[in-house]
Amino acid sequence: MLSVDFLFAMTMAAVLCMMTFAFATTLSMIEIAQYVAFSTSRAHAAAHEDQQRQVALAEGKFNSFTKAGVFPALSPLLSNDWFELDPTSLDIRGGGQGMAGGGSSTFNEEYGFEENSIPQTGIRFRFRAKILKMNVPLLGALSEEDDFGTWVTGLLIREPTSEECRKSFETNIRFTALKKLDRHNRFQRAISIPGARADQAYFPMEDNGC
Repeated sequence: MLSVDFLFAMTMAAVLCMMTFAFATTLSMIEIAQYVAFSTSRAHAAAHEDQQRQVALAEGKFNSFTKAGVFPALSPLLSNDWFELDPTSLDIRGGGQGMAGGGSSTFNEEYGFEENSIPQTGIRFRFRAKILKMNVPLLGALSEEDDFGTWVTGLLIREPTSEECRKSFETNIRFTALKKLDRHNRFQRAISIPGARADQAYFPMEDNGC
């Protein structure tokens, strides 16, 4: 009886150690995946010549994380079939105009969008924890799902491109365009101050922004 109890206890201890290792490693990898999402979204959000170039920068940044020469510490975790950052699921949505496919949309429907709030733009990709799909002795499979994963999302406001600035914010219509963006009439209240001349008092001052 003691031998049976000992074998059963050792088996359960080994199973618990294995599960603890798998869960701890997965939680650590999720934190890394969150950074990958933030870094990719930040590359996409930075201003550039046009929106296609912003998308290309995001894709390049995401793909760089799987290269052993760039991130040698991350590559072994993704190449041993424990985890996967699915490149085919990379979804980049920056709103804007003139982009074909997903580039012209937002994540408003997926993550909720209230009227007069900021559009949900950024990137997301599928993270899969293959290490959790295991058959535990005496307990069976941890999950019946084939895809043991989740979406990892990084939402950042995309900066306007040079192309968008030239098309939408020409000097002669910039003041009018800015007023159209203001849904709370803050600009209207500002130009209603006694002594202000509204549009006649406006003059452009260029800097390195849009």
